[in-house]
Amino acid sequence: MPEREDVLNPTSRLLLSDALRPPRGYELDLGVGTTYSLNLDALLLIPFILSSGPADGDAEAHPTRMLASLRRFADRLTVFAQAGNIQAPRTYRPFHTFLEDAVVQVTATHEGRIFHPKIWALRFTAPGRQARHRLVCSSRNITTETMWDTILSCDEAASGSDVVIDAAPLVDFLRTLLTLPGADALTPGHRNQVNSLIGSLSAIGGFEVPEPFEGGRLVPLGLPGADLEAQWPIPHGERSWGVISPFLDPGTLQRLPRSGSPHILISRPDTLDRLAGTIDGLRRRPDLKVMSSWTQAADDDETSAVESREGLHAKVLAWWEHYRGHILLGSANCTSAAFGGNIEFGVELWAGLRQKYGWIPGVLGEASGLADVLEDYRPDASDVDEEEAEQQALHRQVELALAQVALACPRLRVSAVAGAAEPAFQLALEAAAAALSALDRPGWTSTVRPLSIPQEGAVQISGDVEPGWTLTEYARVTPWLVLEVDAEAGDATSHLARVVKADLVLDPGLPADREELVMRSVLSDPGRILAYLGMLIGGDETVLPEAGGALTTTHIGEGPAEATAAPIAEMLEPLLHLAHSDRAQLTRVGRDIDVLLAQSPQAPELQELRTLWDAFAPLTESAGHEGEDRHG
Repeated sequence: MPEREDVLNPTSRLLLSDALRPPRGYELDLGVGTTYSLNLDALLLIPFILSSGPADGDAEAHPTRMLASLRRFADRLTVFAQAGNIQAPRTYRPFHTFLEDAVVQVTATHEGRIFHPKIWALRFTAPGRQARHRLVCSSRNITTETMWDTILSCDEAASGSDVVIDAAPLVDFLRTLLTLPGADALTPGHRNQVNSLIGSLSAIGGFEVPEPFEGGRLVPLGLPGADLEAQWPIPHGERSWGVISPFLDPGTLQRLPRSGSPHILISRPDTLDRLAGTIDGLRRRPDLKVMSSWTQAADDDETSAVESREGLHAKVLAWWEHYRGHILLGSANCTSAAFGGNIEFGVELWAGLRQKYGWIPGVLGEASGLADVLEDYRPDASDVDEEEAEQQALHRQVELALAQVALACPRLRVSAVAGAAEPAFQLALEAAAAALSALDRPGWTSTVRPLSIPQEGAVQISGDVEPGWTLTEYARVTPWLVLEVDAEAGDATSHLARVVKADLVLDPGLPADREELVMRSVLSDPGRILAYLGMLIGGDETVLPEAGGALTTTHIGEGPAEATAAPIAEMLEPLLHLAHSDRAQLTRVGRDIDVLLAQSPQAPELQELRTLWDAFAPLTESAGHEGEDRHG
């Protein structure tokens, strides 16, 4: 091992977008993600990233590219999120329609605990090549916040590798996801996707061990039937340790080894202030660190999750044992909840030590890259807000109540308004009193509205009111409900706005494919239709004009190619490629061509495309069932 063990060097940054991008020549086939907090706008960017769009892409600035990315990849993703902890976007976007089947709201099986892992399990494919798998394990939720997090990306190990990380715990973890409370809401297609990924992961030799480590293991926590007491990773005895954790509690601090040196504890100032007495009572007081003030970004987003206050969000445990240095990265805070019933996921890595006392200073201390962004901290118990415990307890009650509503899956019925002069549609929450009862409490004021309805249209939740709304645009029908809660208990107050997904029930005669309506609303002219279809057919080698203009092609990383005078001719080779390598995608292209050409039948360039497509349409009839299962 090197003198300076820079495994957590903040200058060696890996963005989540980089960790998710496919290897060159491959594209995403299936992906399963997990998160505690979920921001729908952040999830919209994942397909954009997978299609090699810029990580900071904006749906408003690039609507055609965003739409093509969603149509290509959104239905290949399945995301499990803690029930009741989907953050409410500032505004509704029709693009949120494409995320409805991908998101499933779940929670932990142990009472009072939460679903808290943050991983991506990915499968990439390429014509004529063997599929490749990747595990991304991080402390980062699927949100737009810019906290200090850890991300570890492990690709499938090459055949015959001597040292690998066994994939079996990941396989067991994915199987468990399908059994959690709330997982019965998965569509059959997405359940098939998860099972398909389980099957292919079961056949791999394992994941690569990242340098400079010599071994590793996957560490899921809190699964049903787990021995919770045995989950604590740091052995007893005289040993040095280091911890990075935004949240701590007295019981877990006292589980850390009391002898040996050095001990380093990195957390948030308010957390250390609250535990000042416990820290002073430890047999050997650890060195206390916080992120330097210059690293802290102001967070003025009122909808931020509680655990994302301040800049520190990373979770790391490090220790030495038998002349080996160990490090556990992932989602688990150093708390009794994380190691006592929360569902979490981490990766433990280890390497032989040249000097056993150099590991902790080299990973977290003065010899590490983190030394540049940390500063010593002396906690002050007088700074602790005496009402904070009450505030946190009330906030937790609201979170659990929102989870109950999400898992109850309220039914939102949509019907056409009879006799209306203009088209109008009624949205009504059925059996609302039962579905929303967890939020109807003394001292609580709770409202509900569909995400596409402005805030002034929110209806207060009570046992006497059946919430309902009227829309004049069918494309704005949505199952995403915004629940807003203002709670009081004594001197404590809590305000939370969260989204839950309802069970959308459409009356007979209403269009079932609302994605097509969104697609038509975005693609308003022949130029955009051609641009969109070019992206859908040509994938990442297509450069799109946003409205009209000629279709051009280029390779990723090169400058724009000269515009071609015959954009339809440019689609011939990509269509031949799809016909050879991906009949399921060819079928999807055909469906979209049929829908889009039906609305602009007079455009000559679209009729030329129809003529070209007629030669390929018969091939879609033989598309294999495997592709259909993948796309649900």
